[in-house]
Amino acid sequence: MSTAPYTQYHTMVYNSHLGVYVETSDSCTLDNIWHFKADHTYEMSEGTLLCSDTPPYIAKGSWILNAEETQLLMEIAGDTIRFGLQLGATNDTLILSSPIPGTNSEKILLTR
Repeated sequence: MSTAPYTQYHTMVYNSHLGVYVETSDSCTLDNIWHFKADHTYEMSEGTLLCSDTPPYIAKGSWILNAEETQLLMEIAGDTIRFGLQLGATNDTLILSSPIPGTNSEKILLTR
C-alpha cells in the first residue's frame, strides 16, 4: 500500500431491502484526506469542506495489513477496526469495507 495520501470520495452502506449499496456521504466528507505512513501510522483529516464550525477533525492511529493483504486493521480512538481491503490495479484506489452492527456493511472509497 502506497504511503501517498488518498482522498475519500464515497461512503456507501448496503441497503438489504434494495440489494445495492447506496451513497451516504455528507458532502463535507468527500474531500477528507487519508495518509497511511510507512511507519504504520495514519492520519485522517478533513479537507477544505468542514462538517462543523469547530476546528478541523483529525484522527490519528496505527494500521497494519494482514499477511494476505486483504484486511486492514486500524486503531481508532483506542479501538481496533478491521476493514476488508481491495486495492486498485495501480494502488491508486482503495476500497475499505466493514460490517456494521445491525446492517450488512459499509464501503469507504479512497483515491489518489
